Amino acid sequence: MRHRPVMIDVELQKTLDEDGVISFPCLSEDEIASLTEYFKKMHPKQEDHIYHGFYNCITSSDYEYKRAIHDRVKEILEPKVQSIFQNLRSLTYVMQLKGTGEKTELGIHQDWSLMDPEQFRTYTLWIPLIDTTAENGGMFVIPKSHLLQNNV
Repeated sequence: MRHRPVMIDVELQKTLDEDGVISFPCLSEDEIASLTEYFKKMHPKQEDHIYHGFYNCITSSDYEYKRAIHDRVKEILEPKVQSIFQNLRSLTYVMQLKGTGEKTELGIHQDWSLMDPEQFRTYTLWIPLIDTTAENGGMFVIPKSHLLQNNV
């Protein structure tokens, strides 16, 4: 089944279709600062939230906490998403924290889909709030790896 384009920019769509990954500017410095301050407010003791080097707020059992994060991140990101994407519905906005140092690598993996991939496409936006490097938790993507599996 051919899926409708999700990128407004035709060249970005072509790259996304071919490589499975694209990069583009998204947030202003003020928006990054606002989200960083919000994260610090919600996680005053960041080290307490890291489990095996990685923490994702979606794993919390506290619905109000998850909802508050979703709403705040959506408030900032949704206008950006709508200006870059089309034919798309945002599902979940989360915040994550990845530690640095030994035993904090998140090994090679393919994010799983929340939808039937024959009918819909799902995408994850990774928006770091700091400059990232291999030393502090940068992300590496294998181009065309989106073609390896097609599972829910």
